[in-house]
Parts: sequence; C-alpha cells; structure tokens
Amino acid sequence: LSRASFTKPENQIFRGGLRPTGLLLSRFSRLNAERFTNTGEMDLGAGAAIESGLLTNAVGALLEITPSDGNLETVVLADGLDNQGEMQVLDRGYIATLQNMSFQGSGSLEIVISAATLGTTRPRIGAQQTLFANGPLRVTAANGFLPAAGDGFRLFLTPATQGKWKTLTLPALAPGSVWDLSTLYTDGILRVVAEAEPDADQ
Repeated sequence: LSRASFTKPENQIFRGGLRPTGLLLSRFSRLNAERFTNTGEMDLGAGAAIESGLLTNAVGALLEITPSDGNLETVVLADGLDNQGEMQVLDRGYIATLQNMSFQGSGSLEIVISAATLGTTRPRIGAQQTLFANGPLRVTAANGFLPAAGDGFRLFLTPATQGKWKTLTLPALAPGSVWDLSTLYTDGILRVVAEAEPDADQ
C-alpha cells in the first residue's frame, strides 16, 4: 500500500498490523488494527479515527493532522500515538488519544496557529493519560498571522506531562509583545503578554 484515499466509512475496517508507506484518511474514516505503523506520509483529516491499535509514526515518516472543508472535528486515536518521525498539526487541525501520546527525540512536532485557533479552551493535542515531551517543538503562524499581547493558544491538554521539549521555536510577535511560557508544561498554554517596561532607575 503506497497511498490510499478513504471516503466511505463502511469500507474502512482494517485488521492485521498495516504498514502503509503513505496513507490519506478523509473525513469520518475509521481504522481498526492491532498496530498501525506509518513509514511514509500519512494524512489524517477531520473526523478520522483509529479505533484500536497504537499508531506509530516511524523515523523519517511524516504524519499530518489536517482539517477537512473547514470542519474542526478532532482526529481520535483510541490506543495512543508514538511519534518517532515528523508530525505536523496544521491550521485548524486537532488530534486526541484515549491513551498516552509519546514524542521521541528522533522526531519533531510542528503546530500551526492562526486567528482560527486563538483561545485557551480547545486544545490542539489531547491525551487522556500522559504526554511524553521530547525532541523539538516548532510553533508556526499561518498566512502571516501575527500574535499580539493578550492572545493565548492551548496547544496541549493532558493530566500529566513528562519530559521537556529539546528545543522550542516560536513565531514572531507584534512589537511590544513577548511569549509567556510559564503555563506550557502545566496547562499546555502559550500566551502572549506585553513586554515589560524598562526600569527608569537603571
């Protein structure tokens, strides 16, 4: 299987440890396998779900989480995610797992933010168990979006986070604004705050 497009939910039950080199899942697709390993390029669209089986994004592979037709439904993984390659959560893309979500040092994570994903309520990535942070985290702004003081973005929602991102790359801000990372590991939230005024006595 080099690449596949799924459009009819009733035809989307697979079993037996698939190892696709490329896979495109469109809205409302459902997959069922003991273990699912992506070794090439995998695109999970809004409403897609892997109902059983751990999803592994292998070293050198690309996993993209994308919206579909402006839809903001979440991609759901029942048995967790092990990211060893490159993972991109594109603008208005959302993903959640009922188990652990693990990011290995060999892989990377990119999350695209925009005016459409502004807010601290809905997370871009959710794990009902533990999120294991490792490797580089890159946050990029879509279509010239320029975050300003007062903006907040909920990247993660999980009861527990272990580890830390090896590197953190953030987009440029409007003049007079700085990133506040104080709640990134506790609440999964990045905030933009006004830059502190210099002390007049110094």
